[in-house]
Amino acid sequence: DEMMQMDRHFIERMISHHRDAIDMAKLALEKSKKTEIKKMAQDIITTQTAEIEMMKKWYKEWFGTDVPDKPTKSDPKGKNMEMMKKGMMMMDMGHEMMGGTIKDLKDAADFDKAFLEMMIRHHKMAVMMSSMILDSKKPEMRKLGKDIIVTQSGEIEMMIKWYQGWYVRW
Repeated sequence: DEMMQMDRHFIERMISHHRDAIDMAKLALEKSKKTEIKKMAQDIITTQTAEIEMMKKWYKEWFGTDVPDKPTKSDPKGKNMEMMKKGMMMMDMGHEMMGGTIKDLKDAADFDKAFLEMMIRHHKMAVMMSSMILDSKKPEMRKLGKDIIVTQSGEIEMMIKWYQGWYVRW
């Protein structure tokens, strides 16, 4: 059923998206010079690790198998097909839209500035992706979508505030 397809694709992609955020956050714990960023990085690791565990559990229960390492290529069919295809494309683009890789972040001249720029973009992507499951048939998925939107929108606000305070000189 096409809603279930969406849930399945969402979980596959969001897990890999969360893993990238966790990698970036672990790097921040090592390299950041800002207490605020280190604290947020720890929050990201805690929250997103818990969400990954939850999604893996649901995936196993609902689809009878473990989450694949690489998200499956999607060819959704049905009435919401266009919207879903667009959503899948957005999710697949997540990586490119970050404006850099973990390696670029490692090598950045100003780690904290690069971290904020990348993490803001990365979070925006997660918020967009999560809006795709707000009409899931599964209440767990709808709640997860809302939680991700609330948590990460709050973190985006915070990071923009820091960025403006630390790096924007009028």
